[in-house]
Amino acid sequence: MEAIVSAKPLFEEAIRLDPEFAAAHSGLAYALFQEWLYSEPQDRSDQLDRGVDAARRSIAIDDRDANAHYVVGRILGRLGKYEEACAECKIAIDLNPSLPHAYFGLGESLLLLRRFEDSLEMLQIAERLSPRDPHHWPFVHFQAIALIGLKRYEEAVKTERRALLSSNVGFFPYVGLISALGHLGRKEEAGEAIERLQSLQPNYSCGRLRQQFPFDDEFSEHLIDGLRLAGIPE
Repeated sequence: MEAIVSAKPLFEEAIRLDPEFAAAHSGLAYALFQEWLYSEPQDRSDQLDRGVDAARRSIAIDDRDANAHYVVGRILGRLGKYEEACAECKIAIDLNPSLPHAYFGLGESLLLLRRFEDSLEMLQIAERLSPRDPHHWPFVHFQAIALIGLKRYEEAVKTERRALLSSNVGFFPYVGLISALGHLGRKEEAGEAIERLQSLQPNYSCGRLRQQFPFDDEFSEHLIDGLRLAGIPE
């Protein structure tokens, strides 16, 4: 989070010096998106709207910037515009078929559409293209979430444990791991994961997940049911 905070004024200064520098606009958009993603719900404001504007400005300057299309796709997904998000990520793939983040963005958008098999395929491609990527753990973590959607809990457990091996991993893989273990009835293992999660995110609860990602559908409840079964408080 500190790096994100530090990056924003640098992108803003680059834009001030050269308003037609497309990469600075897409970089600012991504910094805003990451700030939203890792902020507490009460600290979120207009980052997503500002991020979309910045990414679209980047595309207006250079519509062949695959990274800008990827960034706007990810933000649109969080704004609930899932089909548009998929379309932007597909454009990014067409522009640069070797860009792992474009497949990741498409995989995430398909996950939000609850197209779990298709999502899993795209996320696996992202990992294959860049197995040592700084974003490796999200590539793997979202695979596990897709597997939970497919009710392939054993595979989800193994996949989240693999995500947790990344040196820069966040706390999110513990959430998926705990949910999968809860659905499997493996409360002792889940308890160990809960202890680790609570050390990173004190007082984590089912309500906290709802606040972080307020998606209200059958799959969201299924994910939360796993947390509840594992022992995460409401």
